[in-house]
Amino acid sequence: MTPEDSSQSPGSSKTGLKTTGKGFESDLEDPDHERRFVTTEEFQAMEKELEDVKEELKCLKWKVRHIGETVQPLAEDSKRYNGYTLTELKAMVQSEDDPYKAAHKILTALFSDVYLLQHSVTEQASNTRSLPKPKIDPELYTVYCDILKSIFPGISSQTLREETQHIQKSTQKEVQ
Repeated sequence: MTPEDSSQSPGSSKTGLKTTGKGFESDLEDPDHERRFVTTEEFQAMEKELEDVKEELKCLKWKVRHIGETVQPLAEDSKRYNGYTLTELKAMVQSEDDPYKAAHKILTALFSDVYLLQHSVTEQASNTRSLPKPKIDPELYTVYCDILKSIFPGISSQTLREETQHIQKSTQKEVQ
């Protein structure tokens, strides 16, 4: 029997593993088995199959861990804000005692320095000689405010706006 014949026999798979009552046995354990080279295409197909199996295994492990739960996974963890999930952003500042430091961490995670310098919380000019700047992305700003309000429940929207403006001013000084 050639290796090609054995791969087509019942109880064996494309991988060269034969199923037995005990589990899987490799064709390499068979003394009549001849070694052969595989083509690049065969190797790549096996790698793809292995990746598919690994991905399916991850899904199955997740399902086993969550068996019996009727709640779907949190939608907040599927959406990303500048590359971070809501959970990751909250974790960045969870242990922070200072609202200013927490605000700075979240702002720098959500916005680049350049973006902060080019946008405004209030959409108003900073002085009479300058033009108003465009408003900060409202969705990201809401995420920023919600995170800080969840960690510092007593913080007001006015305080958050002032903290943000203060951070923008300090960023501007750093750049100059």
